Amino acid sequence: MQGADDNAADQSPLPHFILDTQGTPHKQALAIWHEQVGLLGQTRLKNPERFHARVEYYQLGALVLGSAKTQAQSFDRSRYQIGRDGVSHYVLQFYVDGGCRPRFGAQTASSASGDFMTFDCAQPQMTETPDYASIHLFVPRPLLAPLLSAPDEQNMRIFSGGGALVGMFRDHLIALWRRAPLLTVREGEALAKPTLELAATVINGSVREDAASGVQLALFDMICRHVIDHALNPELTPESIAAHFAISPRKLSYLFENAGGIASYIGEQRMHRARMALADSAQRHKSISDIAEAHGFVHPQSFTRAFQRLHGLTPREFRALARDQRSWDPQLLTRQMWWKWMTSIPS
Repeated sequence: MQGADDNAADQSPLPHFILDTQGTPHKQALAIWHEQVGLLGQTRLKNPERFHARVEYYQLGALVLGSAKTQAQSFDRSRYQIGRDGVSHYVLQFYVDGGCRPRFGAQTASSASGDFMTFDCAQPQMTETPDYASIHLFVPRPLLAPLLSAPDEQNMRIFSGGGALVGMFRDHLIALWRRAPLLTVREGEALAKPTLELAATVINGSVREDAASGVQLALFDMICRHVIDHALNPELTPESIAAHFAISPRKLSYLFENAGGIASYIGEQRMHRARMALADSAQRHKSISDIAEAHGFVHPQSFTRAFQRLHGLTPREFRALARDQRSWDPQLLTRQMWWKWMTSIPS
């Protein structure tokens, strides 16, 4: 009987789920997205008032094949986040529409060129995207790293779509994606190994092109970590940061130019802490004004305006959504499944 059960499981369709905010109330969709992306880092939507996202995944053995379509945004994954979640997977991504630019790179991965981009979740990431659509593969580090000649040098790396190997890999992932609804669990597991081998061949066979300045990226990351660690210190200012790292205010301003400025970054980190406090059931007895003041916002009205500008909904609306878990139930299983995949397969 056990053998029959195993055979039936092998012939079942690939595990699959969809997160689509279409038809979800706008403010709730924003809250869900910030929570979803917040599992791996912080995002800043460029136009939250027109936000929509669709994310879909299939599981092929230990790999997760996905597609995403959403609005322009920036994404930061800090060392603090890496230490907190312990996720060290690789993400291999092709852009079907739009593209992606590392914040310290002159090069952009473009859908028009068929470019391919790799991300290493064990390293900090700072990227910007326009409205985009992508096909991507989440790969556990222990499966891919042994196949790579330089496993720790693949973060925010861009591969030109003009290369024959890149084109082969793109065609392979697109074919997998189109046929994924028809594949069984056994077939998905059988396809995982050749997919990994092809990915490694592409990465190892391409000439390294630095997408970012290592020195600037390292300094930027150190400053981000400093801001995160001291976000609630009222004496944390652009001047104190420049003095701490022995750099000029002008240099500091340049480093954070694409992050909206250092003052904006400090404010966003404080806002991120305030958002977590608003969602914390243990702090429901605190007023929004008290939470705002505890996170460095003296004027409640300024806090409300800044929160709404960053998250697309007011602090009161966000707290109400976090409190009423029943309104989030349709999406709850999706978020739990996605996070289970990311944390249970070897990392």
